[in-house]
Amino acid sequence: MFKPNKEAVLEALRELSDKDFQDYYWMGRDQSVMCVPEELCHSMLFGSNLSPNVKARRPVFGPWDARIMALGERFCDLVDKTSGDVEVILASSEMGQIRTEAQSILDGM
Repeated sequence: MFKPNKEAVLEALRELSDKDFQDYYWMGRDQSVMCVPEELCHSMLFGSNLSPNVKARRPVFGPWDARIMALGERFCDLVDKTSGDVEVILASSEMGQIRTEAQSILDGM
């Protein structure tokens, strides 16, 4: 059994919903903090143990699990599709949709 780290998932959702954070930290404007989309993708789904729990049908956030997983997978697909190019990710309309969905999930929880 993998103990889920709910706080890691919530932090990832907050980061995904925050354009100002992304513009500042993902673009490397603060050299003391390293934030890259690839790490966020991994920590949201796997480092948090969300994915193994959901796939084993062990609820983490109950009815929100499916939406959170779909959002994480969509974000990871975008990161893969853009080879992690932060400028391309941030400029994409898909990232805008991901941001909106992340905020919707946070607002509803």
